[in-house]
Amino acid sequence: MIKFHLVFLILLFCKINSFAQPQLEFENGNKYDWGSVKPEDSPLKADIKVWNKGDDTLKILKIKPSCGCTVAPIDKDNILPNEYATISINFDVESAVGVINKMINIQTNIPDKPYIVYFLNANVQRDLTFEGVNYFNYGSIRKGLISERSVKIKNNTDKDIKISKIFDLPEYCTLNIKEGSIVPANSIVDIIASVQNFVPGNFSFAFKIQTENSKIYDLVISGWGNIIECADSK
Repeated sequence: MIKFHLVFLILLFCKINSFAQPQLEFENGNKYDWGSVKPEDSPLKADIKVWNKGDDTLKILKIKPSCGCTVAPIDKDNILPNEYATISINFDVESAVGVINKMINIQTNIPDKPYIVYFLNANVQRDLTFEGVNYFNYGSIRKGLISERSVKIKNNTDKDIKISKIFDLPEYCTLNIKEGSIVPANSIVDIIASVQNFVPGNFSFAFKIQTENSKIYDLVISGWGNIIECADSK
């Protein structure tokens, strides 16, 4: 009889133990939203608590953000029942514009839910944005000839914006704007880039525009093309 009860208890323990498993819960749901931010707020930061609400050890096997703009290390990989670990998120939005949605994929030892997704959201607001394309495509240009292309930029504010700095503009490219130029409030203006290059072959460039309202550059405009020799110039 004693032996029977002993076997029964062992079987009962094994059965109960077989149902023990971890359970992952985020402290404030599975999404973090920074709301409206500026590029100079980058990198956005957040500490996310990951709780184990189950009755077995939760193991974080892998954390993989959906893009290189996000870093998300966790302070410990094994989380005991009723304890938590912290994911420290760094989200780079310096080059972003508008609403951004990213994900962090978390691999765990939970039998029926080995992959869990955490969502990141932000609305990056810039004073200046593009209307349409943000590049100049010159195609093929004869050596020494001048070629013009334009892009449109928009002032999204109700105040005039002064351009304070233009970086990395090549010598063979001139603009219709300069440092100190004004983009009127709530308006769209054309930036015209004229290229005159005497070196045959492919060329490319990218310059940056910074305004007096920003601590970093607001716009990056790239351009490319191909300089060809005239047949009668050889």
